[in-house]
Amino acid sequence: MAKKSRNKLQQAENLESTQDVYLQPISSESGVKRYPWQEGISNTMLPDLKKVKTQISSNMPYELVLRLDFLLRKRNVGFNRKVCRGDLINEAIDLYTKLQLAEIGYKIDGQ
Repeated sequence: MAKKSRNKLQQAENLESTQDVYLQPISSESGVKRYPWQEGISNTMLPDLKKVKTQISSNMPYELVLRLDFLLRKRNVGFNRKVCRGDLINEAIDLYTKLQLAEIGYKIDGQ
């Protein structure tokens, strides 16, 4: 095996061993209400999950882009806080997931 291949193999093994440590679920304390999708999140992190943001890219049909831009123009009139496309997408995903989870029996707080 070439030296470069051995080094890459060793790096991959080291990466896999460190990922195993991070992917182990954190034990939850009793009495804290958790949903199944929150497994592995520490209890101290639960209240801040709505504040923490992550960048996700997606392919969106142009028709939806046009609709979102139209709604943005309608909402961003006057001196109110400016709304961006991401805000509208987050509102829609929040509403959709609450409805879907309610259908399978999970009631989300604040609904």
